[in-house]
Amino acid sequence: MLVISFRRPCQVVSWAPLHGGFRSNVSHIVDCQVAEHSGAGTPETVLRRTAGKAGIKGTFVGMLTSADIQNYWLVQSQRGGLRVAALSTIAVTKLATVGEAWPAERPCSLNSGGLNLIVVANQRLSHEAMLESISIATEAKVKALYDSELISRPNRPQATGTAFDCIAVASGGIGHHRSASKHTKLGELIGKACLESLRAGLRSADSRKSD
Repeated sequence: MLVISFRRPCQVVSWAPLHGGFRSNVSHIVDCQVAEHSGAGTPETVLRRTAGKAGIKGTFVGMLTSADIQNYWLVQSQRGGLRVAALSTIAVTKLATVGEAWPAERPCSLNSGGLNLIVVANQRLSHEAMLESISIATEAKVKALYDSELISRPNRPQATGTAFDCIAVASGGIGHHRSASKHTKLGELIGKACLESLRAGLRSADSRKSD
């Protein structure tokens, strides 16, 4: 289990299986590694049980991954007092292209992400800016995958993600940003940090897959 803990509670937006959506007063983000067909229960059950055993206290946002969480990729971008960190865990399994039908022969028993991305800004973002940050992070994910030329299945278009990717954005501290669009410094830093983290992770995942 990979745990990001905050000195002071912050706000988080995500579609994580446990405590997803908009959340305030979040103390931790948890990325929990599970076997693809572990049969360990629902995502919520697995996350609550694992966090309980680890002694996680306070409100936490929980996501699952089939990636080896010993291999995580943390990149920070900074300009002046504004800092953004991007952390990814990556497994190039269950690759998919947006809009394609999921084949019956590729069942998914537990929604464990192949590509999880956590973005943390050291200044407070409006709800609109947090949603915009998820959009920037998603664009970075698709660009990194396209640059890697990974495909979902033979003779199919390039992959835009995996079956169960998850992105979380956390923000807190001084300052206030109403926008995270690509023409803002915040949007630029998010894009750079996400791209560098994802590219490094995809290079490593592809190398391990080749081995």
